[in-house]
Amino acid sequence: MKSNLLKAFVPAMALAMFLGTSVVHAEEAETVNTAATAPVTVKTDDGWMMGAEIDGVYTFKGIPYAKAERFQMPEDPDSWDGLRICSVYGESCPNGSTIVSAADFLTPSGTDNVSNEDCQYLNVWTTSMDTEAKKPVIFWLHGGGWQNGSASELAYYEGENLSRSQDVVFVSINHRLNVLGFTDLSAYGEEYQYSGNVGVADMVKALEWVQDNIALFGGDPDNVTIVGQSGGGGKVGLLCALPAAEGLFQKGVICSGGGWNGLSQDETQAAGVALVEKTKETYGLETDEEALEKLKTISYDELKSLSSGTGVGQGPVVDGDYYPQPLVGEDGRMAESANDIPLIVTTTYAETMLNLSFLSVTQAAGSVTQGMENPDDFLAAYSQTYATEEGVRSQLEAKYGDKTDALLELFHEAYPGHTDFDLLWLNTGSLYESAKEIVNARVEAGGAPLYRGVWSYEFPIFGGCPAWHTGGDLPFLFANTDKIDYLIAGDEEAAQALSDLAATALCNFARTGDPSQEGLEWESYTADNKAEMVFDHNTELRVDFDTELRELIGYDDGWGSKADAQHGK
Repeated sequence: MKSNLLKAFVPAMALAMFLGTSVVHAEEAETVNTAATAPVTVKTDDGWMMGAEIDGVYTFKGIPYAKAERFQMPEDPDSWDGLRICSVYGESCPNGSTIVSAADFLTPSGTDNVSNEDCQYLNVWTTSMDTEAKKPVIFWLHGGGWQNGSASELAYYEGENLSRSQDVVFVSINHRLNVLGFTDLSAYGEEYQYSGNVGVADMVKALEWVQDNIALFGGDPDNVTIVGQSGGGGKVGLLCALPAAEGLFQKGVICSGGGWNGLSQDETQAAGVALVEKTKETYGLETDEEALEKLKTISYDELKSLSSGTGVGQGPVVDGDYYPQPLVGEDGRMAESANDIPLIVTTTYAETMLNLSFLSVTQAAGSVTQGMENPDDFLAAYSQTYATEEGVRSQLEAKYGDKTDALLELFHEAYPGHTDFDLLWLNTGSLYESAKEIVNARVEAGGAPLYRGVWSYEFPIFGGCPAWHTGGDLPFLFANTDKIDYLIAGDEEAAQALSDLAATALCNFARTGDPSQEGLEWESYTADNKAEMVFDHNTELRVDFDTELRELIGYDDGWGSKADAQHGK
């Protein structure tokens, strides 16, 4: 909204130095020079903020949505005077790791921001600052399990392209993780009652911020869709079952992640006690109270090191109070509070099978060619550029034995256009099983619609590689194929077409609750149709298309089985 441009009074010279341009108050001038990038301000209850309009998208980064003391529930952030510059991402939760993974090649890194316990920040991209615009809101929860990650960790986590192309508001957040978010000290009294779930409470606080403020950014607080991938998908599932989040969003999208079954309070309290006892021993303290005070004040690095071996910080605790039950219980039933929430549940073809992500898996163990006489053997085993028909057949027989021919027949019926080589990477492991568990629970409950999908698009890289965990879906869903140019080189037109289709499906779902679009109806999954959208070069809705194939393969998470066969173990 043009009236928002520079409405706050800022000393002209100081602002001009910051922006590198002249300053004109919009309400005082008949004409204002236009530019591809221009400053924009907005006032929330916390204070004035300045972001930037970039080619029609208003971007605000590093907005504080909460504050918190260590091990305590989040509170409203401090308000501020003057103008807060929101042009860079806020701090992310530290995780104690400085390892650069070889998987960065497959899931390219984004902005490397500073880690800090003060990490409750969010980012907003929108195409309008009109408070009456009521645009659908996408609320993004990053991956990394409950231990790692941030809203800016990967290049294609940005919301600018999706906001511009689909006319939606995109919100992403950082929150407390690992020992900062999930250290259960509730055995030591009411002060620490919810300490094992404060990382979850941060997410709820961010959703409350959206309720209170998103209309200022053109968003509709009554039409919020939470989206998460991998660990973020687990977060979506948890929030669907969480009483504190009820009414703060209307729809959910779970990509390559299941419902978090949680930890029992018995085990998390025991871990917390172990941490306190270790603190007393390490620092020569006599009482629990002294140890608890010490834990509040030591550095994050000390806390992380001290927690090693105690079991704290693994993830949320099912405490029967704040987090009473997981999305899908041990009886296979969906939490009643989640039954009325429309869902999209998708997986990628390969997930964490040992395709290109094998590079990061083996990096921890040493050379990627460990156990091979010639590095060319590795290339022939893991790249279609160098694979031979005989070599592929040998690998299939080593992995599947006398089931190979039957599997190949079923495979080519299910995934036409794919090669024999691709069968080596079809994931039937825990991520697929988690998705199936959620789907079956919703079908049994008979609640709101659930839409099922699988990403089988084959990237041209390395001679052809079917969609993998994180990188095989998100760049397309978020309209960010420009961030993965080298992964789709040679197939740009098809990749862009898939991205247009996928982003439209996501945002139609956010807009109306139905991901269908002109020329491509996406039916909800039922026990009768078992309908799945297969995202590929020929994206189409297919019915019960690979069940027999997966059942014949059986459970195979890929961790080690393929490598053992290849390395002769």
